[in-house]
Amino acid sequence: MDLNTLSALLFSAATFLSPKIDRARLERAADDMALAVSLHETPFPGPAGDVAAGLALVAIGEHESGYLEDVRICKMNGDNGRSVSYFQLMRGAAWAGATREEICPSGPLAAWLALRVLNLYPAKCTDKRPQALFNAYAAGSCAAASQAATDICAIWERVSAHAGLVGASCKRRRDIRFGVPAAPVTPSAPPAAPASPAHDVTPVPVEVAVREGGPRG
Repeated sequence: MDLNTLSALLFSAATFLSPKIDRARLERAADDMALAVSLHETPFPGPAGDVAAGLALVAIGEHESGYLEDVRICKMNGDNGRSVSYFQLMRGAAWAGATREEICPSGPLAAWLALRVLNLYPAKCTDKRPQALFNAYAAGSCAAASQAATDICAIWERVSAHAGLVGASCKRRRDIRFGVPAAPVTPSAPPAAPASPAHDVTPVPVEVAVREGGPRG
């Protein structure tokens, strides 16, 4: 799926979950998450695995921050200041060597790091269910069940169904594909073409491309 189409789909999903949040803020978040998906392998199988990965980011952002601006810019942080951004990335391995000064102003970098965390676990987990990926995101272990992980996965299932995906289940790993999509939510204005789409940044190391601002610069 091309970057603009994926961004529009993720915007629709975020608006479905957070209808009272400023639409421009959600459009920006959707752009950032779509870019992250374009720069990663997907941890979900099937022809719509990339969409499922983007919706996983949407679900994590909804649960962890509700897309509050003060959380995005790290004015409000979780875990006694150790977790930052919409995705509440905990200082340490999840930051992949990045600094607070790099993550907090960069939505593309935060989204890229969040999807990187999800991608760490498919090869490590004997439990291949999507729920195990969200367990690992929330607690660092595929076997570490938590209410947060259960809630995030439930949001992912819900928003995946809204987007028209078939096979997105917390309880079993299945190929994910499109069925009949829900009616899309049209952005308040046509999304601007990314200044640095994925095919333009491939000659540059991914980490550098994302840290330099992705599609928004």
